Amino acid sequence: MKRNILLFLGLLGTLSIAAQRDTVYWYPDVPVECLVPEWEEGLIGQIIRNESPSDLLGRFFPGSLDDLRNFIGEDEDISTLRLWSCPGCAPIRFRPMFAESDTDYVFFPFAQHFTQLIEDDTFRCKTGETYRLLSFSTSEDYPPSGRWAYGLLGLALLREQGEGAWIVLDFEPTFDMNGMYMTAFAPRDLLFEQNGNLLFRVDEPYPCGPPVTDYYPCYSDLAFYAFYQNELQKVLQVPDVSCSNFGDPKAKGSAWTTEISLVSGKTAFPDIVVRKQGHIFRTDAADDYLLKSFPQSFISDLKKGSNRPFEYTIRYSFRDTGYKIAEESIK
Repeated sequence: MKRNILLFLGLLGTLSIAAQRDTVYWYPDVPVECLVPEWEEGLIGQIIRNESPSDLLGRFFPGSLDDLRNFIGEDEDISTLRLWSCPGCAPIRFRPMFAESDTDYVFFPFAQHFTQLIEDDTFRCKTGETYRLLSFSTSEDYPPSGRWAYGLLGLALLREQGEGAWIVLDFEPTFDMNGMYMTAFAPRDLLFEQNGNLLFRVDEPYPCGPPVTDYYPCYSDLAFYAFYQNELQKVLQVPDVSCSNFGDPKAKGSAWTTEISLVSGKTAFPDIVVRKQGHIFRTDAADDYLLKSFPQSFISDLKKGSNRPFEYTIRYSFRDTGYKIAEESIK
């Protein structure tokens, strides 16, 4: 809960992780265990042995299992789900995926949180070190639902210490707001590793509806996360990396794809080159918000009803704690 997000309030104080839980009651008198603000700090540096997915989830999100029966049916498996609350956590705001304005935000904490372990990936580096990335998905309701509803991603990075032993390098329970149907998207690809710096990629493919519906055109995003200076960080968000139109390339409407490549640079991470290629079909001014990821000079030149092919290349370079545009061209 430390980075890539805006904190509004300071914490009331520091409490030991040994006394991290209390109980509050939500209508209809359902008990939900509370976590102490910044409880994740107590997990950093801990040694963890190989554990079951349920035990791992309970270690990082030590919420209630018994209270889940107030929400989940008796025939459902609750071993990979935790229920918790954190009313003392400092408010954090996130930009939702489908923000309708520049002031549209989603706020954490929720009244209650349902968390699952969605990925447990191991990466072996050229240097011989082995890392393990745990990805968690948190929603404010269960079962998750809502095509346009966010998913709250949590990440924990571990490094192997020996056979069956792992040290927690960093833990960010509220790392990023992505996903759909209240389910977060997890990074699965380690793109780069050098001198303990790691670069991960996560695709955010937003599902479209049936053909000939108002869910089209359908856009998807791309994000890059890094472990840098001993911290997990979100270093780049590339919006609208692809756009599909009814699944028919002959249909009138915008459509494009994107190629991503890494280019060696002089900084801690390589440059990222994003090359979008396709065509844009301009209907009316309502398109402008969805096309904000393109140079506005290019968009303003598009005439209503035009279907213009394009190739848009952006080169990002790593500076300080994130990627910035170094070069761009569109034709």
